[in-house]
Amino acid sequence: MRKRTVCGKNFTMKKSALLLGLVLSMGAVASAAPAENYEAGKVSIDLGTTISPKLEVSPGTSFDASNDFSGGLTVGLGHNFALQYGYDKTGAKEVNTYYEDVGYTEKDNGKVTANTVNLLYKINPKVSAYLGNRHVSGELNCQWGGYDLDGSFYADKTTNVTASKNYVQAGLIGQTELAKNLTGWGNIGVGSGLLTCQVGVGYRVTSNLTANLYYDYAQYKDMASYNGQNFDITTKGLKAGITLNF
Repeated sequence: MRKRTVCGKNFTMKKSALLLGLVLSMGAVASAAPAENYEAGKVSIDLGTTISPKLEVSPGTSFDASNDFSGGLTVGLGHNFALQYGYDKTGAKEVNTYYEDVGYTEKDNGKVTANTVNLLYKINPKVSAYLGNRHVSGELNCQWGGYDLDGSFYADKTTNVTASKNYVQAGLIGQTELAKNLTGWGNIGVGSGLLTCQVGVGYRVTSNLTANLYYDYAQYKDMASYNGQNFDITTKGLKAGITLNF
């Protein structure tokens, strides 16, 4: 039986999973060393990128991704409260699949953006809690080929697939001083079908600048149903960035 392509009819389960991964792969909330000051008017800005991103689709496959940009803004509201906004844009590296029987190369690429708003409350100097919403949208561009009912092959069809979803989340952020100017921190968030966690270190370069290195993990259970199959999406990778405090 001849293979069908990702965007053609009657494609295989593995290719269905790849399609979902490209469309629905998630960038976690833009995050870095937690903001320390929740006083009214205090501002922290996070900027970063992913060094070695990975994406897994279950059932399905695993492939590399690329992170274009991540950023965040935390504004102190006073009385131990702060408001946080996070933005993350992730591009899926182009996947080229060659079909030897027809000498045709299929090309798939996509991008994902995540916008998150959290309300933070500082329980004590080392622990904060948060509640918020994460809106995720994705897009897949697919150049493909397939077979007509008469068995003839056609090529260079173009399909654009989009998806979006909101996740309500709650979580905890903790931090502790490891050495002079070096802070260790962690962040865990949960929601219906959602689990995210981050573990990292921040080095204070100056009073207003911190350099961050951290590992990020996000899992989305039953993220979507496609071609009669439910899929889980997992993203993970090492991230680096800076935090500016004002």
